[in-house]
Amino acid sequence: MAKTQTDPRNLVFTSAELAANHVRLAEKIQTEPGVTWNLPAIDRAVIPMRGGDVTLICARPGMGKTTIMAYLAREEAKRIRARGTTKTETVLYATWEGTVDAIYAAIVAAQGGYSSTDYYWGRVNIETVKRNMVKHGAMPIMMIGFSTIPRGRAPVMTLDVLLKAIESVKEDFGMQPTLVCLDYLQLIPRPGSSSRVEQVSEAIIGAKMLGMQIDVPFVL
Repeated sequence: MAKTQTDPRNLVFTSAELAANHVRLAEKIQTEPGVTWNLPAIDRAVIPMRGGDVTLICARPGMGKTTIMAYLAREEAKRIRARGTTKTETVLYATWEGTVDAIYAAIVAAQGGYSSTDYYWGRVNIETVKRNMVKHGAMPIMMIGFSTIPRGRAPVMTLDVLLKAIESVKEDFGMQPTLVCLDYLQLIPRPGSSSRVEQVSEAIIGAKMLGMQIDVPFVL
């Protein structure tokens, strides 16, 4: 009988299957470098992030968590460009904390020689902004969330909706995410959660399961 994606047998691995997978994973590690931070002090000690890994960036409000994650997304996008795989690979950045426009500005503004603060003050010459987009607008980063530019009605962004959005990226654009960033963990809606602690715990578990299903590292 054919085994479906939801067949419990797919959770059971024999010794022969484990041995074969061990070799396949070793081959994959040799050819796929994983996601690093591009910070020597960290990269010397921390194994590169791979599919199913979940990394949490924890700090008090206003301490730069989103800035760090935006930096990580930009560095991974640069590696995709360097590999010449921009037509098949992308970074996915989902935000609950702000708009996709604000996060995108934080990622690309520095590439054009201006800050996102100056951009939002309106201090940056529009020609400078246009030149930056001509040069860096094709950076392999896709964002999931809400925009200040009106588009159309969208559903509440739960992790289940996020999975469907990721699937749409693969189906509609033929892109495989190499890194998924989720910003802001405690704002991810979890229907039925009775407390903020339960909500965050369930979001972490959900992200872990999602990362293993699609073989992508998650940073939260």
